[in-house]
Amino acid sequence: GIVHVKQHLYFASQVKEMEMEVPLLVVMQCAQVVMNCIVVYMLRLFIVQRFRAQLETKAFASEASGVKGLLSVLCDAQVQLGPDLCITGSHKGLVQLLTLSHESQADSKKLNSYHFSDFLSEDDKPRFKMFLESTVQLAQGE
Repeated sequence: GIVHVKQHLYFASQVKEMEMEVPLLVVMQCAQVVMNCIVVYMLRLFIVQRFRAQLETKAFASEASGVKGLLSVLCDAQVQLGPDLCITGSHKGLVQLLTLSHESQADSKKLNSYHFSDFLSEDDKPRFKMFLESTVQLAQGE
């Protein structure tokens, strides 16, 4: 009898402890699932944003290539300008247009760091400046 009662009480206390641990385990499992979902969502968002950025970059490069091709057909020379409006890159066509030299690429880089407006007439400089200001305003959406 007494041993049986002690065993029953011990078993009942173990069941009661397990009943208290089960909800805690369920809550912990649910929290783990929620955390996994958040991580997967953030990873998906990151991948989608990177993919969109790559697509936009490729689209821009394609558009720029098309514009450069069109300009090469329509214009005698093309010029790449830096943010300070100084000439950057190699410009054989511009060198030939300005009749600076008919030599190789070495001379085409001599124009680097010259300000583009140095090659404009004094009458055209104010118009060029107004054109740039209006382009910047248009790009900013003003």
